[in-house]
Amino acid sequence: MEQKWYQKNLAKKWWFWAVMIACGVIFIVCIATSKPDRELATEKAQHYIECSVEDIQPYSRKQLIDRLKRDGFSAKDAIYAVDNCGADWNEQAVLQAAIYLKFSPTLSDEVLFNLLIEDGYTTSQATHGLLAKNYYN
Repeated sequence: MEQKWYQKNLAKKWWFWAVMIACGVIFIVCIATSKPDRELATEKAQHYIECSVEDIQPYSRKQLIDRLKRDGFSAKDAIYAVDNCGADWNEQAVLQAAIYLKFSPTLSDEVLFNLLIEDGYTTSQATHGLLAKNYYN
């Protein structure tokens, strides 16, 4: 069977090797300059926390992990990012409580506490969140 024109001594052509080397270099550069998912997830978590301080959407640790997973990060990367994003969860709880109080200023401490617990804040964070009543009521 006769070889086609592109099968004849392709490996001996200088341009073939030039293209292969260029592709290899491009691949290596892309791998070397791309950030690991953990780094990207951490940057995204920091962005969400920064936005929450601007009164957009506060996050509990659990909510932020869920948010990052919805953004396509693995659970492992999301947990790493949330644990390393520098968030002040007490501050987040106060911000969340303030939002609840803004829309329903007559919430009792018990109801507000339970809402924060349902949002994924710890008992300590939810208790800290009750401080919002002193500032926003």
